[in-house]
Amino acid sequence: AANAPPGAEYDLLLDFLAPHPVRVMIQGLEAGARPIVRRAEDGEIVPLAGGECHVGTVLELGLPFASLGLKAGDNVDLLVQLMQGGVPVESLPAADLVRFSVPDASYGAYMWSA
Repeated sequence: AANAPPGAEYDLLLDFLAPHPVRVMIQGLEAGARPIVRRAEDGEIVPLAGGECHVGTVLELGLPFASLGLKAGDNVDLLVQLMQGGVPVESLPAADLVRFSVPDASYGAYMWSA
């Protein structure tokens, strides 16, 4: 179906390149709650603390900045790749990186007005 998730054989890799390298993976892009993991310093694959992912017709993802070692004001470069069998099959966006600055506590008040 057109709105169906990619499936269990696909993973989503989030490769944070700056300000320091962190690699996070959503395992198996099938419908429902999906595990988010990272590689610990000892090489073990562990759940990302506080991370949440749900796959339906869209993928909803929540990653706490603190769990990624990021703080307010950090400039982040992120590469997102759709993986199949450990091989990248698509990069998002196709020709660049996702770039953003980690917001501080005043972000919500700054972005909303009535």
